[in-house]
Amino acid sequence: MNLSYGLGRKIASAVASTVLLVHAVIFILCYAIYYLAGKYWPTLFDCESDLPTLPDFLLFLVLGLVAVLVSLYFSTRIARRLVEPLNSVATGIRCVAAGDLDARAQATDAPLGEASALVQDFNQMAEKLQRAVNERAQWNAAIAHELRTPVTILRGRLLGFADGVFPPTEEALRKLLTQVDGLSRLIEDLRLLSLFESHQLRLDLRSVNLEQEIRMVGDIYEPMLQKAGLRLRILVEAMPVRCDPLRIRQALVALLDNALKYATAGELWVRFTRELEHNVLRVDDAGPGLPEAAMRQVFQAFWQADSVSAKIAGGNGLGLSVVKAIAMAHGGDARCTANEAGGTSFSIRWPISSPESARSPD
Repeated sequence: MNLSYGLGRKIASAVASTVLLVHAVIFILCYAIYYLAGKYWPTLFDCESDLPTLPDFLLFLVLGLVAVLVSLYFSTRIARRLVEPLNSVATGIRCVAAGDLDARAQATDAPLGEASALVQDFNQMAEKLQRAVNERAQWNAAIAHELRTPVTILRGRLLGFADGVFPPTEEALRKLLTQVDGLSRLIEDLRLLSLFESHQLRLDLRSVNLEQEIRMVGDIYEPMLQKAGLRLRILVEAMPVRCDPLRIRQALVALLDNALKYATAGELWVRFTRELEHNVLRVDDAGPGLPEAAMRQVFQAFWQADSVSAKIAGGNGLGLSVVKAIAMAHGGDARCTANEAGGTSFSIRWPISSPESARSPD
């Protein structure tokens, strides 16, 4: 650091000027006290003259210079400890602004508490920014990957129809509709997550009979679940619940769809209860279960289990992240735990008195 610049020079000059001023005040006050004492209490002092002599002036001058030099030394050290972190943060800001997200501020020689906190805060901000940019790049790549397959299938089939390679039969058209439905689902999931991340996801909160909503979704999914060997069991306490019924249905559909893809044959329980001050909607399957590490990642967007069943099931990896977004929008959270049957328990929890609008993401 060069103290001839800015803040460092000002700190050193201010400290030196303050010490010099204090020394001058002490010099004047000392002789004022000696004068008053010699005039009113002469027996206490043996002074031949009330005026300072040349040796007195020289002594105070030397002491003043020593005091100024000492103050400059210590003020320079203090200024360095304060200014170096500030310069490092300023350099880091310029690097980040230029696109270098790896830039970090460095603090040397034990910076002062506030300066050290500033360096740490800047580095944390830079890390979060870098992580956000990397996650956005991963999102873009994942979205492109998820869109590519159905679009390629649609294009190939439509070209085949146009060129007369194969006839547009009802079965072929229904397969294309399946691809279109998958695209619509992906777009809607991305829209919901985008609204949530931008704090624009609004809820239509009202008091509803959630038992009817849950059983309605269960009736729709039960034939598909039975075909997959899953026996749906619904255990719901009848009570008025304040929530956005459309979003809660959407979350339940995502949980049942997840079970349809990954759960082994057996009983599939859907429960709704109240625990303390929270509403709890839970879906329990009978297996195969998830490792503890996977349970911590399962609600991340585009995350999918690395298993044979997951690869066969497919999916876009957004369903459970949508569940979490809906739970957080209600002021609650989503959880994944192991259950007593050796399977997985997915639950969403939200306060009995939900907020009027969506909460910001953590």
